[in-house]
Amino acid sequence: LDILSKNICEAQLRKALELIAVVLTHQWADRFSEVEWPALILLQMLIQVGEREGIKDLWPATLDPDLVRSPDFSAGLVVWLGWDTDK
Repeated sequence: LDILSKNICEAQLRKALELIAVVLTHQWADRFSEVEWPALILLQMLIQVGEREGIKDLWPATLDPDLVRSPDFSAGLVVWLGWDTDK
């Protein structure tokens, strides 16, 4: 999935969205508290990219769009940090 070069593989995009849905629908260890927030942002962004390319029906079937879809979503800048809280 190469968003910057506009070379978008529909199968890879759909797989990425499917995996994001797993993040949003499963219980995670406490050290992953609030992992759903960046997942929701990524979900919205990837769907927008796909729709701009004319790819239809991207919303994951396991997610209710009325509960988490934001038709007015926009992000000027996203900074993604990773950390591990294991001791």
